[in-house]
Amino acid sequence: MNYQVVVSTFNGERHIAEQLHSIIRQNPAPEGIIVSDDGSSDNTLTIVKTIAHSCSVPITLLNGPKRGVNHNILFALQHTSAPYVLIADQDDIWLDNKAALFTGQMLALQQPHLIFSDSWIWQPPAAPHQTLWQLDQLLPSNSQHPALLAFHNCVQGASAAINQALIQRLKNHTDMVMYDWWIALIAATQGRCSAIPTPTLRYRQHRNAQLGSQALRHQQQTYWHSRQTKISASRNIIRQAAAFGHTYQNELTPQNKAFFTQLAQALQKGPHARLAFLIRQRPYRKNLIRSLSLWACILTMPRATKALRH
Repeated sequence: MNYQVVVSTFNGERHIAEQLHSIIRQNPAPEGIIVSDDGSSDNTLTIVKTIAHSCSVPITLLNGPKRGVNHNILFALQHTSAPYVLIADQDDIWLDNKAALFTGQMLALQQPHLIFSDSWIWQPPAAPHQTLWQLDQLLPSNSQHPALLAFHNCVQGASAAINQALIQRLKNHTDMVMYDWWIALIAATQGRCSAIPTPTLRYRQHRNAQLGSQALRHQQQTYWHSRQTKISASRNIIRQAAAFGHTYQNELTPQNKAFFTQLAQALQKGPHARLAFLIRQRPYRKNLIRSLSLWACILTMPRATKALRH
């Protein structure tokens, strides 16, 4: 089945050539690569244009919205036409069998379909020895359970492929934490998720990366900074879950709609209703400390209005 690749770039001159070449040499090759640049001030654009000039795979260069990676990816996806679209970071490297593994999972579906894989954590010059699922304690099975996925994401955008049915259902929201979490929730509640346990890319970790392993970022933080980060992350996750339920309430199954409705109602009420929600649903993040932070935030956040922001 044909596929395209979307690459979001921003000042990626150090690694973009290596990444593009790893995509071009895939078998099967993509029918096209769409590079959406979010306002680079280095030589990223020149490098992409040079590769495009001599490349057998068509490369389209877009001027992104200059509003960050979420907006840039969603913008680029609207310019795709292939049945499936693979998403790539500018500084990773695809393994040679990535396209073969993903195309083997592609289906002719009328409903949203997400395919995602594990990846090797890579801190050059050292060889990778641990995967993202291992290091960040990601549970791919969460993609089958929206009530779990709402509070513990398991999908890395750089390892994801989505079909046009999912792309057509994408609706942006100011409370979206990350686009990969959002598309995972769409697929989990309205379609199908397929996990590939084999790592399909080298996920480069470096100081200037836009995204990275949560575990590695945590190791570099002070205790106070780490604590504040957990609280802020929990609040953002809660807002995203409530926003998702509000945005897609008409597309949810009765069971999924009941969960998101219960969350929204709890946030509109006092501590007793919120505690009842916590006891009923028992939301869990990847460890006890993060879960306690989540529970505390649900209990103490200001009451939400009935008209959620969108």
